[in-house]
Amino acid sequence: MIPSCRRKALYTLLAAYITSLAAFYIYNAIGLAAPSYRIRAYTVDPRDLLRGNYATLRYEISEMPETFRHLFSAGDKLYVILKQDAEGFWVTHHISAQPPSPSPYAPYIRGWYSGFDIKFDMEKYFIPEDSRALPYELIAEIAIDSKGQGRIKRIFPKNSHPQ
Repeated sequence: MIPSCRRKALYTLLAAYITSLAAFYIYNAIGLAAPSYRIRAYTVDPRDLLRGNYATLRYEISEMPETFRHLFSAGDKLYVILKQDAEGFWVTHHISAQPPSPSPYAPYIRGWYSGFDIKFDMEKYFIPEDSRALPYELIAEIAIDSKGQGRIKRIFPKNSHPQ
């Protein structure tokens, strides 16, 4: 028979182990452990009137290049292949209807064509209630998983470059 004090310690240790495994799984499942890329972003609507403290963002990679417009119709799924520019930001290199082969040198992000621009399902960003409105020009650090799903890791003003 295990004494009561040791049993409590064992249960506490077991609960901590299970909690850490769950946290690790969740962290990886939502894509935050995936490689991250810095992309230029802009606030389109500093506050969402219907949802409260959410800002609507537009990314530089959301712009559909004229050379690709005729290849896609509104609602089409597409893949934006990225390349790094001279300033270290990731920009559109190519757009494909098929997912490309994964490469750390040419990551891709999955989106869909709205008929005007490209949407990535990461255009809404929660702003904590006690913070100021976001400036117009931003840098978004995006985590992109192996299937091309992007997630916002963090956002900061264009003129600041945190490490």
